[in-house]
Amino acid sequence: MPLPKKFPVPINRGNVSMSKNNKKKNKAIEKSLAQLLRQLKEAKIEEAKWGPHARPGNFEILNDGIKALENIQFASVDGFASVKELMEIEQYFLKSDTLRCFHFPDYKSHINPELLMYVEMEVQLDTLELKANDLAWRGYKLAANEAKSVVYDLRYLNILFFKIKKMEYEVYKDLALKLINNSRPVLEKHRGCKQIFGNLIVFILTAGMAFPVNKAIRGHFLFFKQTDSAKQLEALSQTINTYSLQQSY
Repeated sequence: MPLPKKFPVPINRGNVSMSKNNKKKNKAIEKSLAQLLRQLKEAKIEEAKWGPHARPGNFEILNDGIKALENIQFASVDGFASVKELMEIEQYFLKSDTLRCFHFPDYKSHINPELLMYVEMEVQLDTLELKANDLAWRGYKLAANEAKSVVYDLRYLNILFFKIKKMEYEVYKDLALKLINNSRPVLEKHRGCKQIFGNLIVFILTAGMAFPVNKAIRGHFLFFKQTDSAKQLEALSQTINTYSLQQSY
C-alpha cells in the first residue's frame, strides 16, 4: 500500500492547563539541569586554575557543555520539542569523555513512555537524514535518495500512529518494517545504516507497548551502540527477514 506524499495537518493538542503532577516533574528536571550547570561552571573554574598545564581542549569542552545547558529551552515533560532537546543534549554529553563524567539528569523516568519512544524514533530518523546528506555529498545519489525517502515515509507513519493516532499498531508495524526491508539492499552496504535500522526495527517491534521495554542501563532505548558486535545486528536482520517472508503477498 503506497504512502501518500503529503503530511496530514497535525492536530494541535492545545495549551491545556498543566497538571500539578506535570508541574512537579518539570520543576524536578529544571532543578537537576540547574545543578548540572553549576557543576560544569565549577569544573570550568577549577580547570582554568591549571593554566598551561590544563588538559588540552578540556576547558573548551566544558564551555560548550555550559552553553548547551544555558541555551536549552525546556518547557514541559509532555512537549515533543522539549523532550527531543533533552535527548539530543544528553547524547551530546555522552559522546564526550569529559562531559560524560557529569551525571545527566534522569529526565526519562518523568516522560510518558509512548512520547519517549516517539522521540527516540525521530532522533534516529534525524541521524538517518544526516546520513542521507553525507551520502549525497559523497556522490551516492541512489542511496541518498533512498534514505531520504525512508525518513519521509517513516515520519509520516509516526505522525499517524504516535501523534494523531489514526493508525492501528499492526498496520503501522507492517508498513514501517516493509519500508525498512525494501531499503536495506541499497543502504546497508553503507557504514552506519545497519545500526540505525537496527534501532528503528526494535522501536517499531515494541511500539505497541505503552511502557519502556528492555531499558538500557543509561535509561534510554538506544539498543545498538557503535561498538556492538555485528552478530546482534545480523540476528535481528534474520528475524526481520523471516517476518518479511511470512508477510509477503
